[in-house]
Formats: sequence, C-alpha cells, structure tokens
Amino acid sequence: MGTTAVSAIIEDGVLVVANVGDSRAYMIGKRDITQVSKDHSYVQQLVDSKTITKEQAMNHPKRNYITRAMGTEEGIITDVFVKEYNGETILLCSDGLCGLVTDKEIFDIVKKTDDLEKTAQILIKTANEKGGTDNITVALMKG
Repeated sequence: MGTTAVSAIIEDGVLVVANVGDSRAYMIGKRDITQVSKDHSYVQQLVDSKTITKEQAMNHPKRNYITRAMGTEEGIITDVFVKEYNGETILLCSDGLCGLVTDKEIFDIVKKTDDLEKTAQILIKTANEKGGTDNITVALMKG
C-alpha cells in the first residue's frame, strides 16, 4: 500500500509545492485555474505523449493507476514546483475531488465566495453529488 501527498507553502511572494502521486495543487486566479503539480500516473503519461487528451483522461479506465506513491519503495522522488505568488487561491486536493469535478467547475465554485471554509464544503459536496467513490480531501489557502 502507498499513499499520495501534496503540500504547499507561501512565503515572500513565492509558492512552493511538493507532490507524489495524483494529489494535486492548483493556483486559482481572477481569470483562470492552473494545475501546479503533475500527476504521477499512467494516464498522465498518456496525456504527456499526446496519446489521449486531458478530457479523455478524466474518464479513462486506468485513471487511478499511479506510478509513484509514498510507502511503496525506498527513496521515492518528490517533485517540487516553485511559482511566483500574487494572491491567488491555492487548492490542494486528492483525486477524489479532481477525478470527479472538472477544472472549470472547481474554478467556478472557488470564484463564488471568499469564504475558504464554505468553498471547501461546496467542493466536497459537488464531488459527492458526482459519485464520491474515493476519499475527497480539500485544503484552500491564501497568503
């Protein structure tokens, strides 16, 4: 057994994200949503090779096959991403959210309110209404 993880810190106008597996980090600005982390999954490899589109990946039968996870082997490699931070909302989530709720839906929900706790509850509720077949973990923050 293994687990996926994503973490982030904001300091001095810089966002630093680390991830292993398919838990994700997003930056949500006034006009767009950007996935900061990169999934360690079979389907992401297919997207990267242009074998399938990001939209096809959402429903691919092997979308839950991860290629990297904590606890599965010694010396696991963690990806680290450094981005300029300008007040965007940061979303950290498990695939229980991003596997069911599209990036556009996430963006629309986050833009509706400045109350991060309420937004997290709405995101979780939306994923549950779409099937909620996996654990749904959501954390939102602003620096």
